[in-house]
Amino acid sequence: MVFHLPRVSLVPVAGLTTHWIRDWFSRRHIAIETPAEDRAPHGCTAAIEEHGYIFWDTQDPEDVQRFTLAHEVAHFVVDHLQPRQEARRALGKRILEVFDGKREPNIEEGLSAMFKRIPLAQLNLMNRGVSGDIRQGEISFVEHRADRLAFELLAPASHALPLLQDLPRKQCVDALVSRFGLPRKKARTYVRLLLGPERPRFSIQKYFDDEEEG
Repeated sequence: MVFHLPRVSLVPVAGLTTHWIRDWFSRRHIAIETPAEDRAPHGCTAAIEEHGYIFWDTQDPEDVQRFTLAHEVAHFVVDHLQPRQEARRALGKRILEVFDGKREPNIEEGLSAMFKRIPLAQLNLMNRGVSGDIRQGEISFVEHRADRLAFELLAPASHALPLLQDLPRKQCVDALVSRFGLPRKKARTYVRLLLGPERPRFSIQKYFDDEEEG
């Protein structure tokens, strides 16, 4: 079953793999670039011109599925729609033909894009190893950025921070999991983002212990 929204189609899949995504598009006579190695991501976003396709694995726990959807929506908005809109504003509507792979940029477009620092190609976020390891530093950056937006969508900082401020550090993760339904691993990451890295508590006792050992 596919859920069609104005600019996005949501495609739930039991046992998602990158080759499944490739074959899904192939049956619809749409060519997309996928890695040769098959792997099993939690989710994936592909975009054809102005329309996005978001896939996620329904065999994942519900909290992971929820975070995956927010993460993939972030990719579609920030890594696809926003660059297209910025290029169109800066270089005109015809530049979208370059974005969509219908033609190469002419000299004027290429120079304008370079001086204005406007990318004319989408980053291929599927460029990973079999285990999902990230092969490009730029992909690592956009993945962390998508996580940040997903956190804001599911657990806005304006609501999460007041919840955590009066809690012991060890209870903060539990609070985010209970209140906002974040996966525990992601909740630990969000606590570090909101409160900073945990500093070891100062203890004068260790100095006396060192003297006794000497």
